[in-house]
Amino acid sequence: MPQIVLSKGKDAATDTPFEPCAATASHFLLSQGPTVLVLAHDTLALERRFQSHIDNITLISCDNVSERGAGRLVVTYDIGKTAIIWDLFTGEQISRFASYEPLLVAAWMRNGNIAFGMITATYLVNLH
Repeated sequence: MPQIVLSKGKDAATDTPFEPCAATASHFLLSQGPTVLVLAHDTLALERRFQSHIDNITLISCDNVSERGAGRLVVTYDIGKTAIIWDLFTGEQISRFASYEPLLVAAWMRNGNIAFGMITATYLVNLH
């Protein structure tokens, strides 16, 4: 299991960059470079790794709101502008696509779609 060490002192903010993370009711997800670690929420035991990204991950978002996903779907996005939607329980890739502009935020909607925001526009992805 990875060790997380935080610096103390006036330079702590620049010494230890925060990695993208997200959580569901049963899992905690943390990126390490191009890999996402899926930890059990109560014990922090490593359950699986998502390892299909080539570049470092900059965004993780879990679907905690829709009836379809309900803590099961996760989207990850890397600096190479690749987004992957995963099934959290099986580790299977559901979808993979590239964006033309860097994504800044991802939000799951109640109907199971996902909205991606960037500086110039917002895109909706229909997973049905």
